Amino acid sequence: MNYVKMIDSKKMKVNRPGSLSFTDYIKKLPSQWVIEHFLKGSEGPRKILSSSMIEDAVKKFSTPEALCKKYLQLPSDLQYRCAQVYLSGDHGVTLDTSNPFDDPLLLTFLVYAAISNNGTVRIFGFNQFEKHLRPELINVLLKESVVEQVLPTSETFPWRVLNDIATIAGLCFQGSIVKKRNGGFNRASMNLLKKLVSTGTALNAKISEYVYSVAIAYLKQKKMVIETESDYRLVLPLFSMWLTEKISDRLHDIESFCFEYSGGWNRELILALIKSSNTWISYRIFPEKDQQEAIDALHALWFSGLIDMQHKGEEIAFTKSKHAEKKTLEKKQEIVVMPNFSTIIPQEVDPAELFYFNELGQLLSLDRVYWGKISKQVILNSCTRGIDPAQVLERLSNWKAPLNVQETVREWIREFLRLYITDQNMLVSSDEKVTMQINSYDPIRSFLEPVSAHAVFRIKKGSEDKVREILQNLGFDTRMPGQDKSAESIEQVSQETETELATVWKAITEVEKPIEQTPSPMRGTKYGSELKVLDTSEIVHVIDYAILTGGVVSFDYEGSPYLKQGIYTVKPLSFQKGIDPAFEGEVTRTKSKKMFYLRKIRKIGVTQ
Repeated sequence: MNYVKMIDSKKMKVNRPGSLSFTDYIKKLPSQWVIEHFLKGSEGPRKILSSSMIEDAVKKFSTPEALCKKYLQLPSDLQYRCAQVYLSGDHGVTLDTSNPFDDPLLLTFLVYAAISNNGTVRIFGFNQFEKHLRPELINVLLKESVVEQVLPTSETFPWRVLNDIATIAGLCFQGSIVKKRNGGFNRASMNLLKKLVSTGTALNAKISEYVYSVAIAYLKQKKMVIETESDYRLVLPLFSMWLTEKISDRLHDIESFCFEYSGGWNRELILALIKSSNTWISYRIFPEKDQQEAIDALHALWFSGLIDMQHKGEEIAFTKSKHAEKKTLEKKQEIVVMPNFSTIIPQEVDPAELFYFNELGQLLSLDRVYWGKISKQVILNSCTRGIDPAQVLERLSNWKAPLNVQETVREWIREFLRLYITDQNMLVSSDEKVTMQINSYDPIRSFLEPVSAHAVFRIKKGSEDKVREILQNLGFDTRMPGQDKSAESIEQVSQETETELATVWKAITEVEKPIEQTPSPMRGTKYGSELKVLDTSEIVHVIDYAILTGGVVSFDYEGSPYLKQGIYTVKPLSFQKGIDPAFEGEVTRTKSKKMFYLRKIRKIGVTQ
């Protein structure tokens, strides 16, 4: 069906599907069809449909009383489906029918169908109706979805997610979050995350790489982490600013991000559903065809701290998080440093203090507390990344570390600062008057940083590696303090954003039988431009064919690490076969190369 062609002529583009005006939608439908199905007063095909007639009918239809009456008059199955549509928010409910207007739910005019720029058809509700229908929608959803057996609720402290973010940021600062060649975290990174990003809830065993990717995506969106070809690197100045924001503001920000990241499910409706922490709701409350995306969304909301989530057999249930009573963040010494350099850190520690520990040591595990150890290598690495050595000593003093620990660290730093080799541009002044002149000249002074040195040596060209090797053999660390310092300002951070999933939806307003599309290169087989469910061997054939012909494919992707679920249009470049086959492709919209896993492709079609 050539929906795209029809909708382009109607100019009904919507970035947030729920925001579509009901009046605009009705005005774009064929006049005679509106008369027959919406106005219910057709006097024949000649009847003229005026703007005033539409506006009057829309006004009467849109009153809270009329909407509730219309909804309650629906059969119970349509009531439930309609409630699921509104629960789905801007994610929408997948629709497979060849003609959306064959679906009786669309004829209620409480919802509408839309098609994305990549060919996916889904049903959406109108935001202007949802607030009036909400009480009835909640009653219907809870009636069908409440889990009778009350599961035990895990109790946690409100800022748990902030400590998880601080932990992951600390690992990025240390350079410990490394990517696999074909995407995702490598094994060592996954092992670290499994040990540290958890809080003792029953969900621990179920936390997947998707949850960790939510945290990384949040840090990237806030420009606090930069993704490179091999790893993730922290932008320390921006993250330090984030640590100073109010706890409540950061929690709200993360919650909002998780709703958006997981597909745009209806936030207000979900909040209303979990208003009571004594009610456990089955994941089956979400539309069957979209339940996998919904489960991912629940994991993201669990990570945000909004919900508690339990797995029992094949059942997954969620409820409102229960926060420990009288748990408030107190600015007091909570990190305990032992004489043997090991540390004990309560889970409820200030997120800033937890992050600062990553400048001095390694977090080893999390049980009821964080276990860690002060590390010479971590401290020296931190100094090369721009941490002031005096700040390191000040933190140990604030934590009341034993004197032997403080003195040992002081000696580590003294040895580190004895010498360094640098390839940075240096201005060497050999005259006291010139030095005074430079120090007093404002136009240049702001671009220079004084360096204390007993002597400066120039290394002969070509001898750099040999000098470095000799000094290291003598026990010197030749790195320069601050040489690996991260970006200093927002302007230095790449402003590139992920745009692959900036899907544009267009309301389907053509109700007549559409014309056939022009045959595609694979016409005559089961393959074509329409997205279809295929088995792995068939998907391999489609990808191989596209690589051979230089073609472009569109597919419904359920998401993988660092790639959110959605519809992608991609030019396949190379195929990687094996236990978990994948292919590298160029996303046509952004020209960026990504790795896609075949097992994550739900539907696929050949675009050209």
